[in-house]
Amino acid sequence: MTRKLAIAGAAAIIAGFTAFSAAASAEDGDAQEPRCLRLFNINSYTVIDDYHLVLRGGANRHFLVTTRGRCPALRWGMQIRTSFGATTTMCRPYAEVIHTSDGGLCGIDLIERVDSYRAARALVEERTAERQAAQAAAE
Repeated sequence: MTRKLAIAGAAAIIAGFTAFSAAASAEDGDAQEPRCLRLFNINSYTVIDDYHLVLRGGANRHFLVTTRGRCPALRWGMQIRTSFGATTTMCRPYAEVIHTSDGGLCGIDLIERVDSYRAARALVEERTAERQAAQAAAE
């Protein structure tokens, strides 16, 4: 379910993301994923589960956000806001958080550009299956 974002308090509306610096990712040894993202124009979000949401900026920009821990308020909150301004560049490691409508804070662990909500959901399901298989093998 897509929810429209609302301005809340002193924090700005969630901003949109586009890849900004693929060259900076070489520092992390990951040439596929940019280390920095340029933010602007996010207008809605969709929750996947207690750890993941997809931010949408326009018709063709989607970003999978993974939180550092479980964030159950994402599922039933009517609005969210972020700790960063409306126009900024974010670089890993992220110090930013998502503020939920119940006053909770959810630290951002990872932000990735994805093709669509469906692609984000498939990626989350794939990673969950891999994690469960690794846990089962370790037991």
